[in-house]
Amino acid sequence: MKPTLAQGFFILFNVAAIPLVALGLYEPLQVIAATRAGDSPIPVDNGIHYLILMSVLWVLFGLQIAGLKGKTNIVRRWGSKVLLGWLLACVLIATLTSIGLHTHLTRAGYQACPDPSEQSRLSVGNSLIYHKQSCPA
Repeated sequence: MKPTLAQGFFILFNVAAIPLVALGLYEPLQVIAATRAGDSPIPVDNGIHYLILMSVLWVLFGLQIAGLKGKTNIVRRWGSKVLLGWLLACVLIATLTSIGLHTHLTRAGYQACPDPSEQSRLSVGNSLIYHKQSCPA
């Protein structure tokens, strides 16, 4: 692959990451707004929080720019530490967001209810559909 084509794909992935990271940060705000409004049911998707991991591409892009600007000593010394730190921070933020939303919903009086339309042979157990007070029959 030509370097210019590879750079084009890398920039395209960085631009595509913007709305996906925004979605990963926006969805918890929607759930909190729904609990304040008293909506029921509230569907929750815990996996969407991990879209913020795509922001690791921005760190890679920043390191690439720093390297092209002649700051190779800084990139060599701090690049891996910054990248690993950001990756761990993103995983921690996504995990704590999932735990925090579950805690917020249970404190607001919601409980996870089974929803047969959301379950399959591969996913048994409670779905992440929260209903106010009690589950419908």
